Amino acid sequence: MDNEAKPYPLAEAAELIGVSVSALRKRIVLRKVRANRSNEDGRWRVWLTSSEIQEARTERLNRQMDESQAFKVLKSETATLRGALNREQIRADRAEAELAAARTLADQKATELAEAQARAARAEGEATALRLQSQTDRERATQLERERDTAQDDLTEVRHLMAQAARAAASLQGVVKSAEAAQHEAEGRAAALEGERDAAFRRAEEAELRAMKVQTSLARIEAEVEAARSQAIAPAELEAAQARAHEAEQQAEDARRRADEAERRATVATSRLDRIQLARMDEAQAAALASRNAQEATPPSIWHRLFRRKRQFNSPP
Repeated sequence: MDNEAKPYPLAEAAELIGVSVSALRKRIVLRKVRANRSNEDGRWRVWLTSSEIQEARTERLNRQMDESQAFKVLKSETATLRGALNREQIRADRAEAELAAARTLADQKATELAEAQARAARAEGEATALRLQSQTDRERATQLERERDTAQDDLTEVRHLMAQAARAAASLQGVVKSAEAAQHEAEGRAAALEGERDAAFRRAEEAELRAMKVQTSLARIEAEVEAARSQAIAPAELEAAQARAHEAEQQAEDARRRADEAERRATVATSRLDRIQLARMDEAQAAALASRNAQEATPPSIWHRLFRRKRQFNSPP
């Protein structure tokens, strides 16, 4: 009678056997417990016997006792582990302190080593600088000896070039005087040609004026001839008028020729004046070039070299 199964709702059945509702549902799905849906309210009912309930309670109590015993064991082991952890922490702190001291000592040694290396490098640099200075002093002494010999050679060359410069100066003075005389002569010729050109221009203007007058007379005579023809005057008067017209034409032609000749002479005079000016410029450039060449061959360039060597001797090494 006591082992007869009875239906229980899910929540009550889960509480009786000591599991959660979700765990009980899983058991139902796995068919570990018997259950069905009620036809009255549609809810699930779990069928349990009193022995199943008692067995579940006993199992739950045993499990709680096992869990309590395991908790005590774990608590004891935790205390043991905490003690061991504290001891290890103390040893780790001591080791870390020793490591920090060792690092500090290593840093001090590294600093001392770097300072020693720096002192050695400075000493090596000073020794190298002294060797270079000694070599430089020897080279400077050799250079001074060479410069002394060169200065003596330059002094001899200066004396020789001074004599050449005196001769070149005398020759340059002659060239300058010749250039000045040629310039004055060219200026005179240019002035004369300018006068001739102006006179030719004036003659050309006069010839043009005469030609204009002759053309005016020719027009007047032609008008008279036309008037005579229209009036049917005597042939003698007509021939006289024609002769005057022919003479006027000859005079106009002569005036034109004189004007052309005057213009040609003016052009020739202008061309000659341009050639004279170009020749004068060429002579002046040649004189300047000769003067510059003479100056380059004179002592000032040698004196410049001597002054430069003097500055080199007086300059500090």
